[in-house]
Amino acid sequence: MFKKYPEKISRRLWRHIKVLMYTARKPCNETLPIFIMGCGRSGTTMMINIFHRDHRVLALNENDPKIARDYMLDFNKIPNAIIASKASVLVMKPILNSFDALYLLKTYHKSKVLWMIRDYKDMVASSMKKFNTTVSGYMKDLVLEGRGNNWLSNGIPRETLEIISSLDIANLSPLDWVALVWWSVNRTVILNRLFEFERFFLVNYETMVSNPESTLKSVFDFVGLKYKKKTIKYIHAASIGKGAHIELHPQVEALCQDLTSVLIL
Repeated sequence: MFKKYPEKISRRLWRHIKVLMYTARKPCNETLPIFIMGCGRSGTTMMINIFHRDHRVLALNENDPKIARDYMLDFNKIPNAIIASKASVLVMKPILNSFDALYLLKTYHKSKVLWMIRDYKDMVASSMKKFNTTVSGYMKDLVLEGRGNNWLSNGIPRETLEIISSLDIANLSPLDWVALVWWSVNRTVILNRLFEFERFFLVNYETMVSNPESTLKSVFDFVGLKYKKKTIKYIHAASIGKGAHIELHPQVEALCQDLTSVLIL
């Protein structure tokens, strides 16, 4: 537990340092927008924390008022955030807007998307530990009762919802509902053919934490920055396999397995 505190202190220190560094700077003439997306509890925070510590990058979290309101993107604010950026690279983490990845790529023609994906059972275990049944409740209420006013109900495609509704929904557990959130969000990559964009890059969480240097070299190359080895300091693989014990409904398991086989080569 105590290992978290040095990381938080370091992250906050870097933010203050960058504020001082940027004070006298003028806005950058041309800033590259990077969006970190994917399903929650898949390493998106770990990824943006790496950029928080890089003096070449301005990093904004999903709750930053410069780009968001109530943890959701305010699309009217993004152009101003890009124009006002004093860094050549602006990294944003609109995790609850992952269904909007295609829109962002098409709207901001030079933007790039880093999509984080994690083993679905490990994501389920992490989500249940962090949020208990809140996330599963979003999906369950939407499918069983057709109600909800949240990031999931407002973003999930109708086709995805129809497939879920055709399952044996009466016998799904909270773990199954969370796994279906994982499936729904990551299915966006296939449904919107995001792989066809050269400005899209999928990052496997397990690969990143087990082989951080190689993965981050690829990430920084994609972003257009020189990789610095010190960025791997706070990456750890302790969370791999935390969901190995989880048992899912066969239909849910099949959906997640099939999508995994397509996305994670």
